[in-house]
Amino acid sequence: MEIPYRRTPVMGWVSWNCFRTNISEEGIKGQIDALKALLLDVRSEAEYEKSHFPGAVSMLYTEIHAGIVSLAADRVQPVILCCATGKRSAQACDTLGYMGYKNIYDLGGILT
Repeated sequence: MEIPYRRTPVMGWVSWNCFRTNISEEGIKGQIDALKALLLDVRSEAEYEKSHFPGAVSMLYTEIHAGIVSLAADRVQPVILCCATGKRSAQACDTLGYMGYKNIYDLGGILT
């Protein structure tokens, strides 16, 4: 079965720091601002409160199908997803793709 959208390969914070040591949290924030993207943190509320990217919106990956429309009704608006390890953000990407969102980016895991 073909997936009806394209999403970036998982390239999380850990991977970015490993391969591009000059990328900082501010650099990622700049890329998000340049895309005018919505940054969704799909971890639990406790994980989000412990630490998160500035400007990230918390939304459980299991509730993304119900909550995304209130944040991004335009299905071409870029949406960037992150979690702790990349598994939940990948599942959220799949959900958004099947809902018709076109510009989905998977930041993946942000564990440091």
